[in-house]
Amino acid sequence: MRVEKKNILHNILRPLLNLWGRIQGISGCLICGDTWNWKKPHNVLFKRNVSAFPTCEECWQTAPKHLIETATHELGRKWILQSPSEHLKETLKDVRLLKNACEKELSVSRGKTNE
Repeated sequence: MRVEKKNILHNILRPLLNLWGRIQGISGCLICGDTWNWKKPHNVLFKRNVSAFPTCEECWQTAPKHLIETATHELGRKWILQSPSEHLKETLKDVRLLKNACEKELSVSRGKTNE
């Protein structure tokens, strides 16, 4: 009974928390869409002292591997589209580093056969 109440409360508050985050210009998980004002991101270190978070911790742990790879690709695409032309070469390098770091972390945490 207690779990059901928690789920009902979560389902009511979730859209409100996401709306509040979007109003403030806060982005969120590229899988579930929940915003970073209330959802814990999963940080992927791809350069020394530089990380990115294409998904929330919950989606990183539970989503199929191909969805995480798609979210990582989408984040890289956004970086490229927002990059000034004079920084495009460095942005492309960062996108490649992020993709490789995500693949490595996924293979370590889930094993190569997990889909």
